[in-house]
Amino acid sequence: MWDNKNAFHTKGQDENWWWEKARREIVQRCLKKVITTNVEILEIGAGFGSMSSMLSGFGSVSAIEPYPDAAQYLREKLKIESFHSSFESFTDTKKYDMVACFDVLEHIEDDKNAILKMESLVNNKGLLVLTVPAYKFLWNRHDEINHHFRRYSKKDLLRKIPHTLDIRKISYFNSLLFPMAILDKLVLAKNKKSSSFDPNKIINGLLYRIFSTEKSILQFTSLPFGVSLLLIAQKRNPC
Repeated sequence: MWDNKNAFHTKGQDENWWWEKARREIVQRCLKKVITTNVEILEIGAGFGSMSSMLSGFGSVSAIEPYPDAAQYLREKLKIESFHSSFESFTDTKKYDMVACFDVLEHIEDDKNAILKMESLVNNKGLLVLTVPAYKFLWNRHDEINHHFRRYSKKDLLRKIPHTLDIRKISYFNSLLFPMAILDKLVLAKNKKSSSFDPNKIINGLLYRIFSTEKSILQFTSLPFGVSLLLIAQKRNPC
């Protein structure tokens, strides 16, 4: 079962963290290419809503969040309908125009059945949107501390997507900083005592500017490698 108590979900901290801010803008730019009307959205593992506010620009957002403080914050501060539940225990069968799961799938042991459950919550012609960490060889202390079960290659992820979903986009991202991730894996991570990286304001801004430039690339094409993977799939109409 996914337990996100040790994950990066803290009030306010996510908003301007370089990785979170750039990821949010990249996903937003890619979604604008495939969403043209207001939609009903279910976000799985919303934390304190760092992605939820962005999603609200596309329609109404509901969220599943197992961490009680985060679920309460979503409900009271962001005015988002919040289900205090793990995804595995979630039983509501309402369907949504989009189901979004941002860097949560790697926390779920049975990811294949989790994806099937997500697909069952998507309306016909609706979207499933996933981001996950990439490449088994980048496995590090961060993955261990945050109770990840795996990292993914494009092939790994596609193998678990049901045939009822057509792939609209799949791409690696955080590619420009990929060499830094390899350096971190080979050299720096050996001396780390925790998974958190909280750079000063100048470094945070620099990393954000480098990473965020990918939003202009990814809206038109896909990248062949990167630290993370983005998938957007659309559910077919039944024949």
